[in-house]
Amino acid sequence: MSTFRDGALLAAGGTADTVKRFPQRTYIIYEDRYYSFEYVNTQAYRVANIISQWGLKQEDSVSILGNNSPDFIWTFLGLLKLGIIATLLNTNGRGETLINAIDVTDTKSVIVGQGLPKAAIAMQGKLTQWAKLFLSIDVKPDDVIYDVLPFYHGVGLTGMLGAAELGCSILIRKKFSAHNFLADCRIYKVTIVQYIGELCRYVLTVPENRLDPAPKFLVKYNVVTATPLRDKSGRCIKVEIDKDYFVYFHDRVGDTFRWKGENVSTTEVANIMTALPLILDANVYGITVPGKY
Repeated sequence: MSTFRDGALLAAGGTADTVKRFPQRTYIIYEDRYYSFEYVNTQAYRVANIISQWGLKQEDSVSILGNNSPDFIWTFLGLLKLGIIATLLNTNGRGETLINAIDVTDTKSVIVGQGLPKAAIAMQGKLTQWAKLFLSIDVKPDDVIYDVLPFYHGVGLTGMLGAAELGCSILIRKKFSAHNFLADCRIYKVTIVQYIGELCRYVLTVPENRLDPAPKFLVKYNVVTATPLRDKSGRCIKVEIDKDYFVYFHDRVGDTFRWKGENVSTTEVANIMTALPLILDANVYGITVPGKY
């Protein structure tokens, strides 16, 4: 879950400037439909006009619960135009987890679209930094960013904000699909892909087919220069993977484990188990599940 404060300057600044420069350029690509910057901005103002009648004031919190979609984006931008705190809820949250997320952010309203987790509060300066992140890797207005991550995740939101700042396009899906990933990249001429965690491994486990644009492999990458590492011959250096398509890397240390791309709190799982009367205490930790990823 992420909470975004003081967004009026971002919505009125970065996005509005881009609309003036590229009004008819495609901002969002979704389910074979194309939405221009001007259209998205108009929809965001319509959302702002509706929400302005709810009796809310600046710094009140409104939550958005929904999957990635164009209406998610213009709802988010509409809230920022009013200076309302936008809280993006994890769509996988259920029961006490979801209730806690709403409680800790003092949410006044919830917009529904299509230890316990904490809210990550991002101030105006942080939002602006995220929006300008792609400048460091020489992204151009004619690039197409495939933003496969959910918007409630900070990395997923970076793609949306970066495109709004630079005037390039983003391709989004309701949910990530490993089977459609390469086809999407080919059809929509994707030039940049954001990823975290096991996303590349998911793609590698999909059987190759004749429509794949090229053999699938991973290469070593310099995160400082944002370029692939190369050998003495100038060729990219292939990352070795095992027979199960596992890539080994150093992960951050914490009381969580990864399950299907989500961070899972071991404490939260233990609390749910010990709520049962037949269990006095429980200690939870992550293990490898054969055949699962």
